[in-house]
Amino acid sequence: MKYRITINKNGNTASLVAAYDVDGLLQTVEFTTPGLNPAQILWMLSIVAPEEQNAGFAAKNFSFVKVEEIPMEVSFPVFWDTYGYKVGRLQAEQQWNKLTRADQARAIMQAPRYHQWRKQKSPPQEALHPERYLKNRRFDDEFKLN
Repeated sequence: MKYRITINKNGNTASLVAAYDVDGLLQTVEFTTPGLNPAQILWMLSIVAPEEQNAGFAAKNFSFVKVEEIPMEVSFPVFWDTYGYKVGRLQAEQQWNKLTRADQARAIMQAPRYHQWRKQKSPPQEALHPERYLKNRRFDDEFKLN
């Protein structure tokens, strides 16, 4: 999930986007306000929660901070691009349409982790066709990464 954190203090506004993985751990921080000085960047980073469950912490503790969830786009084209192994599009899309929206979101979010997991195996595993990844609900698997 992604959250936009906006700070509006003393007439100045700055914002960033914090992205969390399927385990709720912080993955990326993207500053969306150009021209911030190092002190501003460090302060903004200090209020970004390392775990998604605490993403709203800053808004609760600072009246000048606003935290809002950015809705995830859940569509087959997003899955198709995220999964990356582009074979059997029609069959994959048919499997996609059988999933609930929550399952679709999880399938998208887990795809990068699945690919990372299979590449670290010894020997590396071939990627499942997207249809099988969806049909076998591999997005529900726990992929332990080294």
